[in-house]
Amino acid sequence: MSDFDTSDVDADPELDELLARAEDGDATAMVRLGTICVEENLTAKAREWYNRARETGEPTAYHGLASISQAFGQNAEATELYEQGIAAGDDECYLPAGQLMLLVGRSEDAIDLLQRGFASGVSLCGTTLANHYLRAGKRDEAESWFLRAARHNEPAAAHVVAQIAQARAPVEHAIELHTFAADLGELDSLIAADLLADWRTDDPDELYDLADDGDVGAMVSLGRSIAQEGDLSEAVEWLSAAVEGGSIRALTALGDAFADAGDAEEAEHWYRTAAESGDRLGTY
Repeated sequence: MSDFDTSDVDADPELDELLARAEDGDATAMVRLGTICVEENLTAKAREWYNRARETGEPTAYHGLASISQAFGQNAEATELYEQGIAAGDDECYLPAGQLMLLVGRSEDAIDLLQRGFASGVSLCGTTLANHYLRAGKRDEAESWFLRAARHNEPAAAHVVAQIAQARAPVEHAIELHTFAADLGELDSLIAADLLADWRTDDPDELYDLADDGDVGAMVSLGRSIAQEGDLSEAVEWLSAAVEGGSIRALTALGDAFADAGDAEEAEHWYRTAAESGDRLGTY
C-alpha cells in the first residue's frame, strides 16, 4: 500500500476514488495521481506514482518522469526517459525529446526524432524543425516545414505562412491565410487579417476598377460596400465573382449580406458553406 494520503493535497471529491483505482492497479489513475502530486509540489510522491505506472507498462508514465527530471535540470536523464516513452508508444514524448536534443547540440538526432514525431501526427514537431532551420539560415527548408506544419493545423506555423504570403502574394490571399491561422487560435493573425482587410481604398471608382481587373479582394470589399447601401442583387453579383475567384471571405460576406437583408435562411446557408469550405492553405 502506498503512503499517499489524500490529506496531502487540496480536497477533491474524486480523489478517494482515484486513489482506490490506482491501488487496484489502474495505471491511468496512477499517472493522474502523479500529475496531481506534481501540481502540489509533492515531487517524491509524483515519482512514486509515475514509477508504479511505468512498471505496469503505461507509456505516458515516462513523460511524467521525464518532465520532473527536466524541471530539475537533469536533461540527459529527461531525454533518455522521453526516448523510452517514445519506444513505449507515447507520441507526446517526441517534441520535448527533440527540443532537449537541440538544446544540447544533438542536431542530427533531433532532426531525425522530430521528423518521426511529425510523421506520427505531432504537428508542433514540424514547427520546431522549421524554427531550427530558420536559425541555421536554411530558409527554404524552414519555409517547407512551416507550410507542412500549417497544413496539419499548427497555429504558429500557419501564422508564419500567412506572413510569407503577405510579402509575396496578393493581399486577399494573405488575408485568407491569416484568417485560417486565426481560426486555429493565433491572435496575431486575427489582428493581421483585420488590418489587411481594412487596408483598401474607400474610393468606389477605384474599387470598381480593381474588381473589373480581377482583384478578388476588391470584389469582396465592393460587394460588402454595396450590400451596406442596400443593393443586395449587385452585392451578390460581386461576391459570387469573388467566390469563383477562390475567396473564402466572400462566402462569409454573402452570409452577412443576406443577414442584413433579413433572409436568415440564405444567410445560414452561406455561413455554413464558409465553415465547410475546406483547406485554405491549398492554393499557397
